[in-house]
Amino acid sequence: MNRAQRRAAQHDRPQVDRNRGRINPVTVSVLRQSIQRDLQALRLAAGLHTWAGDNAADTLNNAGRLLWIVMHAAIAGGMATDAPDIRILQGMGNALGDLRERGDPLDVHRAAIQSGLLAVDRLIPDCTEMRLAIAAAELDTMIQSSRGLGTADLQRLLEPQT
Repeated sequence: MNRAQRRAAQHDRPQVDRNRGRINPVTVSVLRQSIQRDLQALRLAAGLHTWAGDNAADTLNNAGRLLWIVMHAAIAGGMATDAPDIRILQGMGNALGDLRERGDPLDVHRAAIQSGLLAVDRLIPDCTEMRLAIAAAELDTMIQSSRGLGTADLQRLLEPQT
């Protein structure tokens, strides 16, 4: 029996774990830096493939992931679905969908994707790391499913929640 247990037994008080429910601030900082680093790497890869790349599959992968994460986090944070930056992201999603379904050349949709990436840059500071992490976890679940991610999923994000 430790000292706290002896005191609780002597005074007939329940023992309280004072650290319960607290998160170590160092852990929070490490997680925050990890999320920011991953998001910056994804943004850099999406930007490079969109700006100078000719590989539509890599552009779809990187820009589509970034689009989903930021749009999901922004809408979950209370941003209106008819906000200008959300509409720009919706246009980026349509361009990525056309690129995937029709097999259009990347040059046809490059401007819409670049505009979407600029909107991403404006929206990221308004998103909390927790919302970004939740959106990334949901994206991973969707990608691992047999259905994957498509433009219908983006449309579902824009529908009002009941």
